[in-house]
Amino acid sequence: MKSFTKSPSRIWSLCGVIYEERVGSDQIEMDVRDREQRKVGFAGPSMFAKSKAFSLAERRHVSFSPDAKLFGIEELFEYLCSADGRRYPISEIDLHTTGVGDRALSKIARYLESNTTLKVLSLQHNDFGSQSLEAVSSFVTAINQSRLRKLILSSFEWGELFVPHILDNLNTPYLHELGLAMTGLSFASAPSIVAYLTSPRCNLKVLRLSANKLGYRGMRHILYAMEHNYSLVILELHGNLMEEGDLEEDNPSGLLSKWRVLIQKRNAHFQMVVEIEALSLLRHSRILLLGHEKLETVPSPLHLPMELQLHVLSFLAPSLSESQRLRVFNYASSTSTLPPLLPPLIGSECLRDPAALPMFPGGLVGTPAVGACESGKCMGSGNSVICRRETARSEWLMAVGCHVYIPEPSTLLTLAADSR
Repeated sequence: MKSFTKSPSRIWSLCGVIYEERVGSDQIEMDVRDREQRKVGFAGPSMFAKSKAFSLAERRHVSFSPDAKLFGIEELFEYLCSADGRRYPISEIDLHTTGVGDRALSKIARYLESNTTLKVLSLQHNDFGSQSLEAVSSFVTAINQSRLRKLILSSFEWGELFVPHILDNLNTPYLHELGLAMTGLSFASAPSIVAYLTSPRCNLKVLRLSANKLGYRGMRHILYAMEHNYSLVILELHGNLMEEGDLEEDNPSGLLSKWRVLIQKRNAHFQMVVEIEALSLLRHSRILLLGHEKLETVPSPLHLPMELQLHVLSFLAPSLSESQRLRVFNYASSTSTLPPLLPPLIGSECLRDPAALPMFPGGLVGTPAVGACESGKCMGSGNSVICRRETARSEWLMAVGCHVYIPEPSTLLTLAADSR
C-alpha cells in the first residue's frame, strides 16, 4: 500500500482505489474515489481494520457517508468489538442512511455493552426493526448497560413497530437526548411515551417527536405526562398531523404549544436551581463532614450531634430531595473523593477561548495562565465546547443524582392542592 500526506487530507491508494481521510478536525470522514477522483463510496470496514494509514487513536468522532452500506457496517463493528478495536475511545458515531439492518444492529448492540466512551449514536433512516424485535431488544439492553447520552432514531416509516418497545424497556440514567422525529408514531404510541415520561426510568432532557401523526389527542396526553416530568427541558412536537376525531377546538389559539413552553421553562428553572444548590451544599459540607464517612454521631468543632449538623446544612439546599442531600453528604464526608494534590501530567489543561484573552497595546494577545478556564468555556485539544472542569462537574451532578429536580411527596401534595 502506498500512502502519502496532503493537507488538509490524508490520501492513499489501495487496489486501484484512492482513499481520502480529512484530517482537519477530530472527525473521520472517509470518501472512496476512483482513479478519476469521482466519489464512489466509503472506505470499507476491512480497510478500516487493516489499514495503518490513519490513526483512529487520535479521533473521537466517526461519521459515514450513505455509501458505507456497500462495504458492510457489520465488518466495522466486528472489528470495533475486537480487543484491538476496543482500544479506541470513540465518543460519537454517525450511521445515518447506511442500511443498518437487524444483523448490523446486533453488532452495534454488542459494541455498546459496557461501553463507557460512546456518547452519541445516530441511526436515523436505516432498515432495522421492520421484521423482528429480537435485534431491537438486544439493542435496548445494551443501551441500558452503556453511558450513551444521545440517541437519534429519526426517519423510520415503520417506527411505530419498534419505538414503543424501546420506550417500554429503556432504563438508563445517562440517556439525555432521544430523537424520534419522522418515525410514523400515531396516537397508538402515546401510552408508551406517557408511561416512559412519567416513570423514574426517564432522565431525558431533550425529546424530539416532530413530524409524526400523534394528533391533538396524543400531544395533549404527552403534555399531561410532562407535568409530572421534571427532567425534560426541550420537547419538540412540531408538524404532528391531525388524526380522525381531532378538532380545531382541541387546540384553541395554539394552547398546546404555550402549555409546552411553560412546562419547559419550569423544568429548566428547577434544574438550574438544583445544580447550584448541590454545588453549594458540597462546598459547605466538606468543611463540617470531611472525615466522618459513616455520618455517625461524632464530636465536631461545633459540638453538635451529626443529625443537627445535617439538618442545618439542609437549609442550604431546600430544593434538593432528602435522598439527593444524603448522597451529597456521603460524598462530602469521604476522603476518597478529594481531588488529587497534583494535576495529571497529560491532558490536565484547557485552552481558553481566544476571544476572551487579554489584549495589550499594539494588538498583542496575552498568554493565558496555565490551566485557566475560569469562564467554563474553552477550546481544548479536541475542539471541545465545554471545558474539562464543566464536564467533571456535570458527571458529579449525575453521580449524586442532582442533575434533575425530584419533588418530595409533601411538595406534590401542596402542588395538587394549589391546582384545585
